[in-house]
Amino acid sequence: MNRRSIALFAAALATLCPLTTLADPAATTAPSAAASAVVEALQHRLAPHPRLLLDRQGQKTLAANIGKDARLRSLYGRLLDHADALLAQPPLQKQMKGKRMTAGYTFTDRIGTCALAYRLTGDKRFLNFARDTMLVGASFDDWHPAHFLDTAEMTFAMSIGYDWLHDDLSADDRATIRGAIAQKGLNASFTDKPMWWVTTDNNWSQVCHGSLIMGALAIADDEPELAAKVVKRAVEDMPIMLKHLEPDGGYPEGMGYWLFGTTHNVFASASLQTALGDTFGTLPPGLLKSAYYRLHLVGPSGTAFIYSDVGAKTGSEMSPAAYYLATQNNDPSLLYTEIPKFDHLLKGPKATAAGDTTDWQLLLFVPPGLERVKPSTTHYAAAGDTPVASHRSGWDDTSTFVAIKGGSPGENHAHMDVGSFCLDALGVRWVDSLGAQDYNSLESKNLNIWSNRQGSERWKVFRLGVMSQNILTIDGQEQTVAGSAPIVKSTDSFTTLDLAPVYAGQLSAAMRGIQLRPDATVRLQDEIKNTAKPVTVRWAVLTGTDAKVQGSTATLKKKDKTLQVRVVSPANATLKIVSTDPPHDYDAKNPGTCLLTFEVKLQPNEAQTLVVDFIPGGTGATEQPVIPLADWK
Repeated sequence: MNRRSIALFAAALATLCPLTTLADPAATTAPSAAASAVVEALQHRLAPHPRLLLDRQGQKTLAANIGKDARLRSLYGRLLDHADALLAQPPLQKQMKGKRMTAGYTFTDRIGTCALAYRLTGDKRFLNFARDTMLVGASFDDWHPAHFLDTAEMTFAMSIGYDWLHDDLSADDRATIRGAIAQKGLNASFTDKPMWWVTTDNNWSQVCHGSLIMGALAIADDEPELAAKVVKRAVEDMPIMLKHLEPDGGYPEGMGYWLFGTTHNVFASASLQTALGDTFGTLPPGLLKSAYYRLHLVGPSGTAFIYSDVGAKTGSEMSPAAYYLATQNNDPSLLYTEIPKFDHLLKGPKATAAGDTTDWQLLLFVPPGLERVKPSTTHYAAAGDTPVASHRSGWDDTSTFVAIKGGSPGENHAHMDVGSFCLDALGVRWVDSLGAQDYNSLESKNLNIWSNRQGSERWKVFRLGVMSQNILTIDGQEQTVAGSAPIVKSTDSFTTLDLAPVYAGQLSAAMRGIQLRPDATVRLQDEIKNTAKPVTVRWAVLTGTDAKVQGSTATLKKKDKTLQVRVVSPANATLKIVSTDPPHDYDAKNPGTCLLTFEVKLQPNEAQTLVVDFIPGGTGATEQPVIPLADWK
């Protein structure tokens, strides 16, 4: 990154509201110290309304930025279009889809959009619509605490509207909305037996604690004891989850849950900053570094590396949290893959009432004067619960990109995909994964998909089990849930994994390496050794392209682009195209995809090396000798 780019980004940061100040020293303080500090701050330093995310000075700064920045003006126009369209929408109702209440995110969209539109325009139509929406939410009998994510989202939405519109609501309306936040949100989280998510180490911690922080800060002047109880608990228990982002920012549950958890975490941290002047340990180094995880795990095709319970198109969505973390890291290159999506949004059709948007959230976090800055590195590796690494030949849309994962099927939301990888080249995703299946479609069939023990029903779901993954399978067996595969070595050009722990009892040794070579071709190499009984090893990759095979070579095509898959070892391997038609009626369909596979039979104690090259364009690559993984440099 050049000095001019850094200077321009720093200048943009200086114009933003206080929520974008760099991470405070308390980010690394012990949870107990942060809890004591937050109670003192609530008693003595609570800012006046509006205090969440956008205080009065921040509003003036935002209005000035809209006036001088073309992108922000366009985004502001989209906000007003969306707000105008929402005014004609009927009131929301409490509706259920299986185990989940469906309206929470729509409440967030309607209240956030119209509350911000009112603050920036003074148009009381928006005030009235946001108020009426909050009163509808307050009238619900509860916010479905049995699935507390629903309660959290409702608390988040209601707290934004209550705080931002506080001074323009009647005393009666404030009392009604405040009472709902207190009773149906905050108090609902305190039960005789503490709810499991309070001390969990997954995304629920960020979403639930983060949303309740927002609710507590919104009503803290009227409910000081309840607010202190909620925020103190949050800053004590959120680090249980946040420590799992150390040391490199890798998110254990995959990119989709990074977006979900990090967004709520960022809103809570930013609100603590604007309301109390400190983030109280909720923005630790691992969370800040997770911005690099977001950057490096999205390929040139625009799709993220898909693993665990992640949607197949994850990576193409907008991320307000990415903008916030870029400012916190003072690194504009973190927005390299975000800015094109932002510009595409602004060039798209006029915003309507359809769908839930992030426009109001983006307005809070996008700095003026954006300049696209190319990242200085093409390699990323993160250790941790689910180690991942990525390599790319460059940052152009046609660059070759590979990413690979280790970890364990026993991690929260994990699939049987340890050793899986993805590959982009020429602007196409060639090696992909099917991604998650809608939870309700499986729960409605009475499947217990939330147990990841060995042999559970979860692993019988085609998209979640071994048979749809870019991995080795041994006689069709599951990977070992109790095992976890670490990264052995990761350099600018290659990554190696020790997969033996997830093949315990099936193979006596299993190493996998992926290498991005100077000519932008990719080599995948497996070095395996059998146990004392004969087995059949299946090598497989999934593709959403048109595939044709001839012997040990496959040609993949997507529109006018081509990639060749060439089995180098064993020399007698025969590739096959295998259907992804699922075996059960509860499985989702997988149109437009297939698996490329070949099989190798191993005798007792036999060692074998499987080597496959991926050649963008299909020709021109010279055959390279097979070098043991231990000698890769």
